[in-house]
Amino acid sequence: MDADVYFHRVLAEIPGNPVFIALHEAFVARLMRSREAPSNMEKYLQQSNDDHREIVSAIMERNSERAVTVLTRHLERNYNERFRMKLKKKTGGIEASNT
Repeated sequence: MDADVYFHRVLAEIPGNPVFIALHEAFVARLMRSREAPSNMEKYLQQSNDDHREIVSAIMERNSERAVTVLTRHLERNYNERFRMKLKKKTGGIEASNT
């Protein structure tokens, strides 16, 4: 988890805007450190690592559109996973259907 927090911290530092760093410290780092581990941790970590590699690759290629697309997908997937986990916890393990 520390490596994940650090990765996102580095991304926040790239633009050189101290506001991004402050937001990261105030919200992201705290939230990421307090999150519960997903039930499918190995799959989750592999996907996260793959996303990180793809983000770095896009940045190194100076392909900002691809970097934003991958980062957005990465953050949305993580948000959805955390939302499902919280919902499952609040409903006593009952998962909502997609229908």
